[in-house]
Amino acid sequence: MEGGDKGNGSNMNKKGIKLVGSTVIEIVVALVVILLLGYLVVQVGGIFIEKNKLDRAKVQLEKIVEIVNQVQKDGKTKKVEVFSPDEGWYLMTFPFEFPEGECRGEKDCLCICSELFCKELRKCEGFDFEVKATRYTQSFRSGGYYTTYVYDNVIPLPPVDELLILKRGELIEIEKGDSGRGLKEVGRQKGF
Repeated sequence: MEGGDKGNGSNMNKKGIKLVGSTVIEIVVALVVILLLGYLVVQVGGIFIEKNKLDRAKVQLEKIVEIVNQVQKDGKTKKVEVFSPDEGWYLMTFPFEFPEGECRGEKDCLCICSELFCKELRKCEGFDFEVKATRYTQSFRSGGYYTTYVYDNVIPLPPVDELLILKRGELIEIEKGDSGRGLKEVGRQKGF
């Protein structure tokens, strides 16, 4: 009898091991499927977020382009309030080499870009006249010394900013609204 009991218990252990083994495999497969679904959700969500940023950039660029065209036509300095699509975006003009695939056949190119070199996300508009974003200066302190970088044709966009768009001869200039020169220009045109 004892010998028969041992054989039965051994059989039960083998079935238990098979059951535990198949359960572990099912859990691992379920985890892999969940991770893959999570990855896909993040990727698809990222696409929608990037598209949303580009849509916001397009709306802001259209607003600026409309004012630039008005200033080109009537010569009067105007202000425009701009909302950055996200942190770290820039308004840039390209008088020579335009971003790849942008502003073909135009004299000048105005872009809202997600980073300083305008290689990633961007929306651009071309013009058959000269348009220039003013100079941007950034200073850093390193090891007791200050280093200043000057970027021509670049305006960093905080979450909300006011831009001045003015005409000087044949050139349309875009500058930050808080710079004194642009405010003086508006005052002079209005007789202040």
